[in-house]
Amino acid sequence: FEVILTGTETITDEADVMISPNPFHDWFEIKLPASLSSRNVMYEFRNMQGQLLLSGKTSGQSSVMVAPKQTARGIYFLQLFEETSSYYHVMKLVAE
Repeated sequence: FEVILTGTETITDEADVMISPNPFHDWFEIKLPASLSSRNVMYEFRNMQGQLLLSGKTSGQSSVMVAPKQTARGIYFLQLFEETSSYYHVMKLVAE
């Protein structure tokens, strides 16, 4: 997995990205702050070994429902990034 960051744009409220519920069972929701809600933010759902289990993009929406299939109990990572800016954020999720 390789991410190449270009540009100088800074997103100031990336900590305002919300994932709920966390821990999750069958689904979770990504809620983006206003600075990202009109952008095409990509997301990748990965297990502890770094294997990509699910990916998608927000397509300019402020929230997206994600329903990974057959997720075993454990810890996972959600990577959020935008290809046209320097935005990159990783969050830990717990599946119950």
